[in-house]
Amino acid sequence: FFDRYLSSGKGKSQEALEDRYKFQLAAIAAFYTAIKICTHVKFDAATLAKLCQHYFAAADITSMEKDILFALDWRVSCPTPMEFVRYLLELLPE
Repeated sequence: FFDRYLSSGKGKSQEALEDRYKFQLAAIAAFYTAIKICTHVKFDAATLAKLCQHYFAAADITSMEKDILFALDWRVSCPTPMEFVRYLLELLPE
């Protein structure tokens, strides 16, 4: 998500390329989005802010997450060929 966001040219992606704090915030927000989409772990922005030693506020993380989602037109959960193969292999008997 992070690389797609930075190359999108939408939202605050250009600012993230020019400012170190916003670049790191975008990376953390993309990580947060990936956790929510790709795993079944319950994880909130406050916990992530705590893990970052409150360098980023939870509100800033969720705000950047929204910016990433809008910049990517919410196209974040399309399966990759590798994911399709994993699901297919799960259906086969052992």
